[in-house]
Amino acid sequence: MSWGLTERAHGSDLLAGDVALEAGALTGTKWLINNATRGGAVVAIARTAPEGGPRGFDLVLVEKSVAVTESGEPAYRSLPKERTHGIRGADISGIEFLDAPITAGDVISAPGRGLENVMKALQLTRALCCSLSLGAADRALHTAVGFAESRVLYGRSLVDLPQARRVLADAFADHLLNEATTLAVLRSVHSLPGELSVHAAAAKFLVPTRTEALLAALRGFVGARAILDPDHADAPPLTRTERDHRIVSLFDGNTVVNLTSLIAQFPMLDRTGLPADSVRIVGEAEPADLSRLSLLSRTGSTILRMLPNAVEQLAGSGVPDEVAALGHRLAGAARRVLDDAARAERNPADMPDANFAVAERLAAAIAGAAAVHVHLAHSGAIDPALAANALWLRLALTRALAAVDPSAPTTCPAAVHDDAVAHLRHRNAADRGFGLYAPNGETA
Repeated sequence: MSWGLTERAHGSDLLAGDVALEAGALTGTKWLINNATRGGAVVAIARTAPEGGPRGFDLVLVEKSVAVTESGEPAYRSLPKERTHGIRGADISGIEFLDAPITAGDVISAPGRGLENVMKALQLTRALCCSLSLGAADRALHTAVGFAESRVLYGRSLVDLPQARRVLADAFADHLLNEATTLAVLRSVHSLPGELSVHAAAAKFLVPTRTEALLAALRGFVGARAILDPDHADAPPLTRTERDHRIVSLFDGNTVVNLTSLIAQFPMLDRTGLPADSVRIVGEAEPADLSRLSLLSRTGSTILRMLPNAVEQLAGSGVPDEVAALGHRLAGAARRVLDDAARAERNPADMPDANFAVAERLAAAIAGAAAVHVHLAHSGAIDPALAANALWLRLALTRALAAVDPSAPTTCPAAVHDDAVAHLRHRNAADRGFGLYAPNGETA
């Protein structure tokens, strides 16, 4: 199965799509489609009203085995696979529909709801894409930690040098922030489905882009070894991990698309008087009710709105004063971001660059808020070494705050770096991932 959305002439502009369903026949070409040739069926978005518009498109299921013309010839043509830099096993190709016969039963969206269904489905897939970034970062951290332990400079192991510890600790901090963001957003599919248009866009912008920066930093740290095969036979070179990850920020809505989605929702973000709590946001939840998905959030972002309350809970939970102070500073910075969003110029035809900068800070504020909620709701499940003195939260909040407030420090003190690197070395020696949660059911 493949999902036929984009076209060569129009890219991500789905409203401009030329593939059309007229008189029971589907014509036109979808291009740059994953699995377009290998897949046995394609779900394509097709223009069903000549004038197009938001209600002028439907979703059409084309099963290749029965898509034949009256003469028995295939009613489609597969386009050649595009040559890609990395992910060479992926079938990135296209399909041309040659008056493919379509019955009423092949139209799988309600009349005129095709584009709406696509946009809602993309909220789900954008959230899920973040897991790909987490895997890439985890692999790269293993490579970098192993290199730092084996490399000797100035008579000392590289991992013992302060600057090396800072690079590793900052990369680890970004990874932890990304994991907390991904968890909170995926939980919000269940707890806050009506706000997924905000949270998925924020996560899909922030997690892949921060992972790209993380991978670039580790590549520079490892140097020429980044292009060589590691000693472990199953591990790819770091540059290959970096290369193959680049696609994540492009598909299912690229960086600009996600920031634009956030900008479109600036007027709805600062909603007050809607109670919630951290456990409700990111804790156990009922099965997802996808009928509650919405193209725009009418209640803003509960994850962000509840940050001041969560910070007060955090301060009273026994965390070190430095961590509580980070939370309070993040809440203040998030308030300023919401004020900037409320004052932002609204001109979709000529979007000011400043709006994109506000959207980037907004995404980081949501990520920082997600980390606080996760800490409060999941404290018993977090790895004990990371939970001790709220180490992980200090790492994550420092990086989130720096992205929201440019005047904030970008890294933690050296003593925190030492604790982070000690954990990285322990996990690397045990050949375990660098995730937030305790392995084998251990509890804090």
